[in-house]
Amino acid sequence: MHPSARGSKFRSAALAGAAGLAICVLLARSRGASLGLAVAGAVWAARRWGPKAAFAALLVGAVSAGVFQAGLLPASWRSALIKEGRRYEEVRPQIWRSAIIMTGENPWLGEGPGSFGVGFRRHPVETRGGAGRWGMGTDHAHSEPLQAAGETGWPGLALWLLAMGASLSVLLRRADAEPAREAAAVATAGMAAQLGVDNMLQLPGLAMLFFSALAVAGAGSLQRRRWPAAAVAAGGLLALAAWIPREWAKTDPARAVALFPVESELREDLAYQLAAEGKAAEADRAWEQASRLAPFNGVYLWRRAQIAATRADWGAAEAFMARALELEPGFLDGRVLHAEALH
Repeated sequence: MHPSARGSKFRSAALAGAAGLAICVLLARSRGASLGLAVAGAVWAARRWGPKAAFAALLVGAVSAGVFQAGLLPASWRSALIKEGRRYEEVRPQIWRSAIIMTGENPWLGEGPGSFGVGFRRHPVETRGGAGRWGMGTDHAHSEPLQAAGETGWPGLALWLLAMGASLSVLLRRADAEPAREAAAVATAGMAAQLGVDNMLQLPGLAMLFFSALAVAGAGSLQRRRWPAAAVAAGGLLALAAWIPREWAKTDPARAVALFPVESELREDLAYQLAAEGKAAEADRAWEQASRLAPFNGVYLWRRAQIAATRADWGAAEAFMARALELEPGFLDGRVLHAEALH
């Protein structure tokens, strides 16, 4: 659709291919990709035709949102937007809510980079239709801004938004005379919209695609402000320093717990090892610590009940299982142990 493409013998084929791919996105009912396409189209029109086109795009977006909110859309369209009829209900808004809650608990530093799942275990999302009420876990907020907030706190989110805003300032220019740069700018706009509702930057291939498009879109200006070699080397060293502790932790559960004391799965690994070594009391303490870190995990309570049963402390076993079954009523092995404790 770039003006310089007129007269190209491949133009019709390219337009047909783009239309076909857009239809595939709609058939796949990908709301994030559809949002990205809409934003990309609006940015392309604004860059080509200026403020009037930008205002028209904003008006169309506002009217569309109002029509949806007022319930005026045809039933089939609304069903597609909110994905009714699926076996599993939509939980992404609840994940966003959990991200905001955990950020409120650690507003200055967050859970730590790469530790979104740690906070999510304290504030999981109840799911229906799966194997367990609280069985869903995620290491991603399914929204890059909320991922930044959950892992680095409100100051980290502010820095993230500042950096992203500065990077996306390239989209405020008028249409580029070079078709490749204009295509990259529009692609960047589409992906930037999807960052708000998905975890694109947590997938290395998609992160590389996004930043490559951003680099091409701003190629003209980036040549005037090169990164110093020291900054690039420091980034590499920081990535290596972040990688080493996790690799070192893999060889010893006790060391893993010492390095990452707030991760319940590592306490779980330690508890299994202690139980295999016949150290029941120490294993019970490890399960207790894991349960404090993941208070909605009924399996940890079940394991504690099993240890209590082996020492014939049936009162403790019954108490653990009563709590576990409050969390997971469909836990059949737990019901068997609960019945045994009551007997």
